[in-house]
This record gives sequence, C-alpha cells and structure tokens, in this order.
Amino acid sequence: MTARSLLGIIDANGHTFAVRPIDLAENPATMIPLIRLMWSGMRDADVETLARHRLPDEAPPGTGRGPSPIPPRVRGDLHTASLADQADWLYLIDPYALQVLVYEATADGRWLRHSAHPLPSDAGHTSLPTPGEAID
Repeated sequence: MTARSLLGIIDANGHTFAVRPIDLAENPATMIPLIRLMWSGMRDADVETLARHRLPDEAPPGTGRGPSPIPPRVRGDLHTASLADQADWLYLIDPYALQVLVYEATADGRWLRHSAHPLPSDAGHTSLPTPGEAID
C-alpha cells in the first residue's frame, strides 16, 4: 500500500529532497494549514530540544530500543521520476524561500507542480482555518 503523501524538505539546489511517507491527509487544502502550524511551532522552539527529540531513522546505539516505527527518510529528485509512484501528493518545505511547494503525481510517474504557499516568517498562519476557509 502506498502513502497518500510525502512530506519533506527540498535541498538548496531546488530539485533534490528528503521526505517521509505520511498517511495524514490527501489534499493541499488540509495539509498546508497543518504544515504552517508545524512550521510556526518549530520556528519558535529551542533548537537543542528539537535535535534531541527529532524522529530518528534508527534507534540510538546503546538505548536498547528497536528501530523507529516512523518510516525512514527517502531521497528523491524532481528532475527524475523519483518516488512519484509511491504517493499522490508531495509537499516540500523550502526553508530558503519560506514556502511549501506542492506537487501532484501524474499518470506517467512524474511530479507536476501544483502550487506554492508561503510559510509564516513571524506572525500569521499560526492556526488552522475554519472549515471552508480558503488558503492562500
């Protein structure tokens, strides 16, 4: 079974990325407000705390814990048919331009750019919209 979405961060070169599969939502109207809310929380958080609690791909050595139940990060490239057969939607956070890039998988296994949405840089977009409220 494939994940409905992939969520990750695009690299500075603008085409390679690292993502994790998620089965949280299937469309930008739902995902963009959630991503903005997460971004706002991360932006205001203590960096050392985030580093300690990040989701590891493997258990830290000597902890006695098994592998993380969180799917590992996967590398991809927008210039190739990379991972387009594994999800319907690709959400890439671009921390360099403070935006979320949204791509939709095509029938021929490529990513088609769907939209771009700004991330909050200081205030605003820190709460979920009410049902039916448009996102920009």
